[in-house]
Amino acid sequence: MRRSFVLCAFSLIAVLAAAPSNAQSGGAPGQSALNTEVRMNALEDQMRDLTGRIEELNNDLRQVKQQLDRLSSDVDLRFSQMQGQGAAGAPPAAGASQNATAAPPPTPLEPRPSQSASDMSHAPTRSGTLGTLGGPAPRPAQPAGNQQQLAATAANLPEGSVQEQYNYAMGLLTQANYPAAEQAMRNFVQRWPNDPLAGNAQYWLGETYYVRKNYADAASAFAHGYEKYPKGSKAADDLLKLGMSLSNLGQKADACRAYARLQHDFPLPPQAVRDRLASEKQRAGCSS
Repeated sequence: MRRSFVLCAFSLIAVLAAAPSNAQSGGAPGQSALNTEVRMNALEDQMRDLTGRIEELNNDLRQVKQQLDRLSSDVDLRFSQMQGQGAAGAPPAAGASQNATAAPPPTPLEPRPSQSASDMSHAPTRSGTLGTLGGPAPRPAQPAGNQQQLAATAANLPEGSVQEQYNYAMGLLTQANYPAAEQAMRNFVQRWPNDPLAGNAQYWLGETYYVRKNYADAASAFAHGYEKYPKGSKAADDLLKLGMSLSNLGQKADACRAYARLQHDFPLPPQAVRDRLASEKQRAGCSS
């Protein structure tokens, strides 16, 4: 398990190390910063999901150890009882050992099955959750010549658990393959609209628009994410990015209303959201 964790960590570090080269090819400094921010957020979510998986495995190991301890105690108790009965009774007659019925072995305790990847997918994550990539390896970004066709192919979610399909879509996002990530996130939300990860996927769908400066579609995606999943782990982020999208569209008053709703519904948002909110309100010229 430790080796798998180390390999996953190195894989994430490799993706992060590739970010500068991808940023240089992105064009404008603002676009590169947006790309880096999205990938950093996605990597943080994946690390949180990976930590959650490790905690689940540790919990399962503790339960199995407790069951083995109980089984060992039960065997020791029965063996002690058998020894006591042998010492108190008369010596067995010749040949009795061949005819005596052997004492039945203790009934082993059935170990509790460990939680599968599909069960773990129903634990809400701040991710995104990215987690350990359990599905097929994400396809690398392709040249722009046939990018639309390749994006449609890459956006097909693989077979597997909900978590594996979500991880696959997040892998496309961290590789800056935004057209394919857009389609994959949309497919995920349509396929699993009531899963706890659907709110996260809806947020990252908006990010695929925002990072490409498609602010109108981004605002629509973030607004839908907040309306559909107001109690989700990305609800505060949805309102923040909704305001930022509206501000970039020149709709400053609407942006300020989104920021006010964020402060009203989430008086204590995550620190990163709180810091960004202050600067964005100032940029939009909000009164309070």
